[in-house]
Amino acid sequence: GGRLFARMGASVTAHARDQDVLTAAHGLVVGLDLESEGKLLDGFPLRTPGERWEFEGTPVSDGDSVYVLLRYHDEVRSQFHVASYSIESGRQRWQQRVCAAGMPSRGNWQEQTHYLLTLHEGTLFCNPGSGVVASLACQDGHLNWIVSYPRTVLEAGNARQTGQHVFRDLVPPLVDGSTLFCAPPDSDRLFALDLSSGRLIWQTAPGIAGDAKYLLGVVHDRLVASGDRLYWFDVYNGELREQFPRLGSRALDQPRPDPAGWGRGLIAAGRVYWPLEDKIMVFENGSEQVGWQRKQEIDLAVRSATGGNLVPLGNRLFIVAHDRLYAFQNDR
Repeated sequence: GGRLFARMGASVTAHARDQDVLTAAHGLVVGLDLESEGKLLDGFPLRTPGERWEFEGTPVSDGDSVYVLLRYHDEVRSQFHVASYSIESGRQRWQQRVCAAGMPSRGNWQEQTHYLLTLHEGTLFCNPGSGVVASLACQDGHLNWIVSYPRTVLEAGNARQTGQHVFRDLVPPLVDGSTLFCAPPDSDRLFALDLSSGRLIWQTAPGIAGDAKYLLGVVHDRLVASGDRLYWFDVYNGELREQFPRLGSRALDQPRPDPAGWGRGLIAAGRVYWPLEDKIMVFENGSEQVGWQRKQEIDLAVRSATGGNLVPLGNRLFIVAHDRLYAFQNDR
């Protein structure tokens, strides 16, 4: 407790082939002691092993170690490694190569990604947008299993052939019970894997909920995903049970639905909170015949706020918008 870890610095995780990596700025990982007014912990910040290495998303920690995804890039391909560092000294304990793959830019432009790890009961799960999902042991980085899935090709400059799934971000694998749910940015499918073996349990058909950018969680045997729309999937077979609004999916060059999502929602007390640009819609589960119903709307415009990613903390709700942070308190 009392420690904060963050990835900071340059946001580029893969440089264009014509860029000089020797002069490029790089990201770093900081560790702060919140009980000492944010003083840097010993051994921090963490720096990448070399000029072609970058840290990916925000680290995760179990209180003893901090774990982070590393990316090594050449002109065309990227390698992804998971590394463990001591919280007390910043010393690297282990580094495990997970995979190598061609990436969307193919070295033609910079990439800015933020792939996140999932930490669950001594195990790390990663899905770095490279056609694989992997499970690693926190103790020594041993690969428990690694599975592949069909990737979709990014058609640069062709909006009709590019699905909205390429914009998935901040969507680490989601653990619920003995199941791992995944929404990769390089696949137009959602799928569920067995947590212990990586065995495929189900996957959606191509294009189903292609605009879904976030996995919010599981409630009442439903996996809730959101993007332009809100989706409820059967956790056991992956069937799409409900969506809001009810109209079908769209291509990138088509208008957004009305209403349309505006950031990552959340699940709390059995309810789904879904942010729009000027309000938050609250859904509750009714009878089997009625399904999920809109029960409340929280007006953000009258509070001089906008939608964004929702983060609960105690009796407060934080909204992380594109250029500001809002905090609201529940007095009821």
